[in-house]
Amino acid sequence: MKALRKISLGKLGLLASASVGLVLAGLAGDASAQSRAQSPAPSVWANPLGLQLHLTPLTPYLQNLPFARPTIYYPSIPGRLFNIVKYGAQSNALSTGAIAANTKAINNAIQAASQAGGGEVVIPAGLWITGPIVMKSNVNLHADRGAIVQFTDDHSFYPLISRFGQKSYQSPIYAVGVKNIAITGRGEFNGAGNTWNAVKKNYVTATQWTTLVNSGGVVQNGSMWWPSEQIMNDHNLIPFMVFVLNDQNVLIDGPTFENSPTEAFYLNYSTNVIVGNTKVLNPWDTQNTVGVDVSNDQDVLMFHDTINTGDDDIALNSSPSSSADALKNILIENSNLYNGHGGIAVGSYTSGGIKNVYVNNINEVGTEDGIRFKSAVGRGGLVHDFYLDNIHMRNIQNYAITFNSNYGNKSPASGTLSSLKYVPQFENIQINNVVDDYAGVALRIQGLSYAPVKDITLTNVHFKSVQKYSLQNAQNITMNNVTWVYGKELGMLYHYGVGGQDFSNPA
Repeated sequence: MKALRKISLGKLGLLASASVGLVLAGLAGDASAQSRAQSPAPSVWANPLGLQLHLTPLTPYLQNLPFARPTIYYPSIPGRLFNIVKYGAQSNALSTGAIAANTKAINNAIQAASQAGGGEVVIPAGLWITGPIVMKSNVNLHADRGAIVQFTDDHSFYPLISRFGQKSYQSPIYAVGVKNIAITGRGEFNGAGNTWNAVKKNYVTATQWTTLVNSGGVVQNGSMWWPSEQIMNDHNLIPFMVFVLNDQNVLIDGPTFENSPTEAFYLNYSTNVIVGNTKVLNPWDTQNTVGVDVSNDQDVLMFHDTINTGDDDIALNSSPSSSADALKNILIENSNLYNGHGGIAVGSYTSGGIKNVYVNNINEVGTEDGIRFKSAVGRGGLVHDFYLDNIHMRNIQNYAITFNSNYGNKSPASGTLSSLKYVPQFENIQINNVVDDYAGVALRIQGLSYAPVKDITLTNVHFKSVQKYSLQNAQNITMNNVTWVYGKELGMLYHYGVGGQDFSNPA
């Protein structure tokens, strides 16, 4: 196997332990909001056969919301045990034959558990090198502490499959059309992303670039390194690490997912999904390695997660659906986000509509943008009833808060809502109790003349930034107790420059 590139928390030189103690840092707001931020004591999830997993109570996250309570609950999975060793899995086995045997053993254990009516597939401590894992209904894939599931860097193990009408390599963890599934434990899943990921030259130091080039692979146009010519030519086929599609009752609780080929989690057209106490760690200089992409889902809860990526940390998207508001009832709480393009990113695909999103008690360090709404004509839709509370940001490179309805300069300068298809509309968004502790620009709102960004309320928001704000095609922007420290008042500031915008600070 090729040596795996070391995962780093990136540009700020953070250590993995740096996230400890950040969850409650810098919070403002009322007592009710602060009580939600407290870590609920674990409860015991007892299923019919007596298997016990310590899981966080969900009730504190489902009460006192600004919209109707979503239907979110833990899946019910029987407690039968299926140890992968009993199905032929071998720890620390490096040969192609052993990897094939491990792939077969893990998937056979999952199949047996599902056929038995459900159960827990146990991955004990050790290094387990395997090909893709296919989830089945009523199965909990449990990686014990000390277990490292290393997905093979031999791409021949990943067959080409159909994904949204196009070809793709099969995902390392593939969960399509299943119910009542879980991935739990304190083990690690490594996606061998270093054998899939491209790296841009301007993202790394000269020494790092030389090391990459000398390691093999190919360089595209002198500016992009690829692990191989095949991957460069087939980059549209690179798989998501965990692919969840058309599923019901999904739990991810406890593991670390690192080094993903592209997006670590792609959650699509699924209902009742919980991602808690989970780490996603990708090198910050890798391409398209979104942490968690929540697309066209309903009733999703994320909490106590730590995400460090080379793209958006948490991305919310929607595409045209048979019903309005394809993405709705999304709760994101008590999490730490590092180094992504956007900490909380909405879009750029919003054409199916997004509503009822509550984001609370989030820390962001070193992201390019803090709160990032982005879309364009042709991929836009109505995003509304969106609430952000208790957000603490530090060292945001570009914008602390940004709305951009002309993402990628793809929206026409003129038109009407009736004459254009899929126009971005950002409306009724409340942003409360935010501390921006250094950013390039505090606030940017760039709407469209025929679809202004409107009904945005900022309350108890405190900015420190190089530049103040820019508003274009914005209506009904309300600011309550918003303070600004910017420009020369700031002195030295860690930031990256922001160009191409007008920051004339209109009154």
